[in-house]
Amino acid sequence: MKWNRQDRPDSGSGPSPRQSLLHRLLGAKLISVTFIHDFLELTFEETGEDGHLIDSPRLDCLVWPKAVTATHSLTFGAPGYRDALCECIGATVTLVRDDPSSGMQLHFDDRILEIRPTLDELPGPEIALLHFFETKEWDVWRPGEDTFVDLV
Repeated sequence: MKWNRQDRPDSGSGPSPRQSLLHRLLGAKLISVTFIHDFLELTFEETGEDGHLIDSPRLDCLVWPKAVTATHSLTFGAPGYRDALCECIGATVTLVRDDPSSGMQLHFDDRILEIRPTLDELPGPEIALLHFFETKEWDVWRPGEDTFVDLV
């Protein structure tokens, strides 16, 4: 089923009026990091309890995520930034956050990928898109809505 913001039910939890599909990445393994001209693709492997592949969801980051480790916080263009993202390949998502106080966060064992843009960092009308190809579900994050309600 395809979902968009207008027909997603209210989750009733927290300040965000709905629950995004980001929570579906919990337990998924990051299998590729692809640098496109002006955005980033993160592809995951979602498996069932029996270990069989269910889907390969992809998160398109139209705003470059920050890579946060215990000792560094790296942004796009900083030395080691690309390495910090690629070092997540093979790692499993241990926690997701998706709310106005945290922005969008994917936690791995030793780092966090965080998207919390400022108004100046917005490339256009969308911040990120998440695609689940097998189930044809998708989600989109925009300034002024839900997680990024303060970006107006």
